[in-house]
Amino acid sequence: MIIEKTDGPVQNGVDAEVVMNTTDEPANLKEILNREVELLEGFADREQELQKAILDRKWDRLEGIIDGMSETSQQVLEVERERHECYMSVRREYQCGEEGSFYDFAALLDIGDRMEISELYRRLKVAVMRVQALTGGIGTYVNSATAAVRDILDELNPQRRDRIYSKHGRRSSPDERAMVLDTHL
Repeated sequence: MIIEKTDGPVQNGVDAEVVMNTTDEPANLKEILNREVELLEGFADREQELQKAILDRKWDRLEGIIDGMSETSQQVLEVERERHECYMSVRREYQCGEEGSFYDFAALLDIGDRMEISELYRRLKVAVMRVQALTGGIGTYVNSATAAVRDILDELNPQRRDRIYSKHGRRSSPDERAMVLDTHL
């Protein structure tokens, strides 16, 4: 790393210094960000498959999709840890400490690295928002369907509506026996 002194003002906690990088840490950060974006985009695609399987009631496909998502989520966690460690290392290398926003840090990079890393960071945020939206949609649908089935069962079996509480304060039904419905009526 080369540090040049200038007569400029203090910026982003760096005391009038222009920091120029001679290591490949920003390249490592770019590579890790790119891997994380690809993994999250793949996870979102699998989640979309899960959503479609639930809506199409293709129950036999759910287990395979969920297993694939579990494996991908572990990979995302590993790359996330790696990205955080690399990011903190680059921040230390650029002497900007652990405080401050990502864009404060990016402002210290040379223009090429700044643009590429900022674009990857935006793609990462979009991928995370896509996963959150899909997860929220699936959760809302499943909760709504579960509530509808519960309401139908309460109407079909009125004594099921009476609620009692366990010794731990959790709500439970007085009789949780399985019910067989005759669908040929």
